[in-house]
Amino acid sequence: MINLVFRGGGTILVVSIKPDGELWFGQQMGGFVKYAPIEGLKLNWAGIIKEFPDLEDKPAEEAQKIAIQRFKKKLKEQKTEKQKIAFVRKEMAECGYTLEVIQKKGFRPRRVK
Repeated sequence: MINLVFRGGGTILVVSIKPDGELWFGQQMGGFVKYAPIEGLKLNWAGIIKEFPDLEDKPAEEAQKIAIQRFKKKLKEQKTEKQKIAFVRKEMAECGYTLEVIQKKGFRPRRVK
């Protein structure tokens, strides 16, 4: 498992990439991080349409499900850990988040410059 710590808009967001390619998002609540699967997120409609213009005529809920499926598929297509990290980093940068820390399971956290 790889944890990526992002900062943006005054919040700290932890993104965990599991070995099977599943993606979990977490926010710090006190001293703990509360995680939710990507399906638990509410995506921005304008962002969905910008990324996937073909979904414009679909209802919002259906478009969100399809967008999440496509995102997960793109993530699973990345072959190496480095590619997965770079992909998530790029996607989060588009949302205004900057990567600050990478921590692989069993290793010390590494600051990103």
